[in-house]
Formats: sequence, C-alpha cells, structure tokens
Amino acid sequence: IAGAMTEALAAPPGEGALGVVVFLTDGQPTAGDTDPERIADAAERTRGAFRVFAFGVGHDVDTYLLDRLAVRARGTSEYVQPGSDIEQAVGSLAAKIAAPVLSDVALAAGGGVELYDVEPGAMPDLFAGDEQVILGRFRARGRDSLTVTVTGRRAGADVLDFRDGS
Repeated sequence: IAGAMTEALAAPPGEGALGVVVFLTDGQPTAGDTDPERIADAAERTRGAFRVFAFGVGHDVDTYLLDRLAVRARGTSEYVQPGSDIEQAVGSLAAKIAAPVLSDVALAAGGGVELYDVEPGAMPDLFAGDEQVILGRFRARGRDSLTVTVTGRRAGADVLDFRDGS
C-alpha cells in the first residue's frame, strides 16, 4: 500500500486540475511500510493537489488504515462487500468527482469573531450533490459586524463562495 501510494502521488496532476487517486484494495498492508499512521502521514505529506479515494474490497478490510489514508489525503473511503457491484460504486464516485464545486475549502472569521471547536477540523472538498454541515462555536469580541467566510478553489482559481455578516 505504501509503495502504491508513493507511485500514484509521484507525478503532479495537470495545471489547475484536481488530481484523483482511486485506490482499490483489501486494505491489508503486506509489504514495505505496514504501519497505518506512517502510511497516512506519507500520503498527507506527498499528496500535493491529489485526493485519495479508497475502496476497500472484501470482508477482511483494514478499515482503520483506509479511513486514515482517505481523511489525511483529503478524499473518502468506501467499502464493497464480495458479490456487490464494484462497478456501480466506482461509477458513482466517478460521476461525483467529475463535478468538483469547491476544493481546498477554508472557513475564516472576521469582524471580531473567534471560531473554536470547529468540526470537521479540515474542511472536505465539495462535489456536485454534496452537502457539508459545519459545527462549531464562536466568541464575539466587541459589537462590530460579525463575519464568517467560506473560501476555496474552483477550476484552479481562488473563489469567495459564501459570506454571512450579521
């Protein structure tokens, strides 16, 4: 798994493109580095503009490893049982990632607002049909206008996607 991830992430995607690695595996690291945290750390460090979407296939999948790998490499993990239609699962993912709406999503506060206890800690990319719920707390420092801004990238360009000031 570690070697496959190193190879998949070696060459950068095209300019302005969101790189995608679709990783089909039983999730059992059997050669090279087999430590789930080190594999996930390496993928996070070397992923560049790539996102890793892991598909665990079978009954004895190492879900901990694949979940860590996908989260750290800004993708998702999905599991397919033997006898299930893997083509349908991969096709659904392909349709989803063909329409990225916003990548490198970030949440920022202004106007005297301090955000804390925000979940998820790292904002996932948004694709067509996705929705994202963000929970957190804020402290207002003063009586200025409070502003929360969501930013990200679309087609390789920075965008301001949403701003709410109250």
